[in-house]
Amino acid sequence: MSSNWDDPNEMLLRGQTARKQGDMELAYQMFARASELNPQDAQAWQGRAETATSADEALVSYGYAYALDEKNQPLARTLDATIARRTAGALQEDVGLLVAMGQELAEVGLTDRAQTLFQRAAELDSSSTDAWVWLAGTSTDSATQVEYLNRALETNPRDSRARAGLVALKPPTVPDSTAPTVAAPSETQFSNPPPPATSTAPTDDLNALLAQASLTQDPQTKIELYQRALQLDPDNVQARDGLFAARASQLDNSARTPDSASTAQTLRQAPAAAPSDNRMRTIFIILVALVVILALAGILLLLTQ
Repeated sequence: MSSNWDDPNEMLLRGQTARKQGDMELAYQMFARASELNPQDAQAWQGRAETATSADEALVSYGYAYALDEKNQPLARTLDATIARRTAGALQEDVGLLVAMGQELAEVGLTDRAQTLFQRAAELDSSSTDAWVWLAGTSTDSATQVEYLNRALETNPRDSRARAGLVALKPPTVPDSTAPTVAAPSETQFSNPPPPATSTAPTDDLNALLAQASLTQDPQTKIELYQRALQLDPDNVQARDGLFAARASQLDNSARTPDSASTAQTLRQAPAAAPSDNRMRTIFIILVALVVILALAGILLLLTQ
């Protein structure tokens, strides 16, 4: 393909043209490519959301688009309507997806909308530790945070995130004017593992994470490395852009991966492989040997008579 495949503006234009012509599949491919090349382009994410065949991918893409263009009120209404439809039709087996989508929205700053997904997940499965922990992490009220964290510990008393959150929220029993002030927990405090303080993070570690993330080809590994880099430096532009790009690539790969049923059907429909020359030669020799044995048996039978 021509070098235009690496031009995000060209991909965006082609996507818009394909959508006008009614070719939604091509439009999606172009918007997806544009969002991979330029993760900070809200139009690319919105176009991707509008042409995606997966409702969950559309929801996350709308979230990314709105996080980049928060003044776009029509987009905000579309995102809210998409979340409302998804939560209304969710079943218990969707709890993991609801939590995962909520995490994506929370990590780009859409905590209120993320809470809607976490709340629905907790309603469908009150034993979901992740739902309670993330509800606490996106809440701004300390009493509510404590309530949610206690609910998380009821489901899993060993959960380190909930235990660390409660320790951070618990006031000191004996006031000590010389003790360092404990900062209020942030919205991302309850992620696993807890982020280290950025002021003490070695620059070499950050650079190593960024270098490793740029070299690896696995989108999930990239996401984990960039998230660790952002824990060290939340304002690092390279890590933030890389995280967006890795998520875009992961969404694109998941959308293109056929499900197990279609894969099985394809395998059933595939023609059997032709036997090799060696196999044919072996079969021929066996047949000749059988003919010779039968002929000898016939001769012996005639002689005995």
